[in-house]
Amino acid sequence: MTVTVIFLLTVCCAFISAAYRPSSEGGPPDAPYKLYYADYNKTWENYKITFDKKYKDEAEERERFAIFMENVNYVEYHNWKYHNNRSSYYMGINQFTDLRYQEIRETIGRRTKRDRFRYYCNEYTPDTRQVPAYVDWREKGYVTPVKNQGKCGSCWAFSAIGALEGQWFANRGRLISLSEQQLIDCSKEDNGCAGGGANTAYEYILQAGGVDTDANYPYQAKNGTCHFDECEISASILTCTAVVPEESEEALKIAVGNIGPIATTLTVAESKFEHYKGGVYDNPSCGSGYDDVNHGVLVVGYGSQGGHDYWIVKNSWGASWGEDGYAKMSRNKGNQCGIATTAVFPLVR
Repeated sequence: MTVTVIFLLTVCCAFISAAYRPSSEGGPPDAPYKLYYADYNKTWENYKITFDKKYKDEAEERERFAIFMENVNYVEYHNWKYHNNRSSYYMGINQFTDLRYQEIRETIGRRTKRDRFRYYCNEYTPDTRQVPAYVDWREKGYVTPVKNQGKCGSCWAFSAIGALEGQWFANRGRLISLSEQQLIDCSKEDNGCAGGGANTAYEYILQAGGVDTDANYPYQAKNGTCHFDECEISASILTCTAVVPEESEEALKIAVGNIGPIATTLTVAESKFEHYKGGVYDNPSCGSGYDDVNHGVLVVGYGSQGGHDYWIVKNSWGASWGEDGYAKMSRNKGNQCGIATTAVFPLVR
């Protein structure tokens, strides 16, 4: 089977038209091809249109183009490894391809201290009930469409709201898109677009009496003044519950299998996770400790694929990222990327 570079870099339009070009220069170590400037330039022009990229002047565009070329080269090399069975996942061009990791890190958004995590939540100790080998709560109606946090470090709010949306559906039979913006504006224990945690978000919801819908209190991707109206409560909670023991993937599996979608965090490190497009993400060097995890997500299920166990993770980077806004993260590999380190969910009224 002939494999072309183009296969995994298409996002609404064909980006790179070049096939593999054997070369001993011009690519990463061991890369069996060379990308020419014309390939990058054509891809760049399509990229700016597809993702509506605009820059303040020519100097900034030159800088962004240089970053773009570096990232595309990395993505191409990684996808060559995927095609040659040297990786379990593949990458693609997306809204992050003209950004450096340091810029992306500024909008990741998780900033909760360890002592606060356990303080605000009761403990959920999984029992020995059997759970299915495969679970996907999207198929049961527990999960709202993928959302996009934009240039605001509000992943923690999307994670917390996602788990609440699922529990509200489980108990009331209605799936309602709830307001992340209310948490950003009103939760004083969190820091809005500068980060926060699902546990402190639940503490705020408990004290406020509930949360409004996204339709009534829409997302703005920036900090705002709290204007929550107690007469507009659409969902409320009894308490925050933490899955223990911490860092136990088995405990997380039982919680996801029995409870529903679970809010958690993972480590987004300098491993190009932002360019994930599909397959089972596997990064053995990804930190898993409490001080490593830095991005709030929602675990909506788990399963296995091609000998790889995985978690189904809902992200908040829009539906064009990953597998329609989702990622399959490695499971049963020593709590890789800290997927089970800060797992929490709300009990609802």
